[in-house]
Amino acid sequence: METLMNDEPKRQHREQTQISMHRNKKNFMKHQLFYDRVKEINGQTEGSKGKGKEIVTETSIFNESCNSSG
Repeated sequence: METLMNDEPKRQHREQTQISMHRNKKNFMKHQLFYDRVKEINGQTEGSKGKGKEIVTETSIFNESCNSSG
């Protein structure tokens, strides 16, 4: 009986670790996409400066991606 009691916290810890690793991976992918988008937009604005096109900041894209991801 004691062995079961001692094993419980380890099992919970293992599950927490797997969950947080999965969450980190998802966040990493989101940031990767986000930075690709920043580069893409900055590339577009680079060539068309002075045409009244607004330069997109990282924050506005970040907000946009947060809103679209739900």
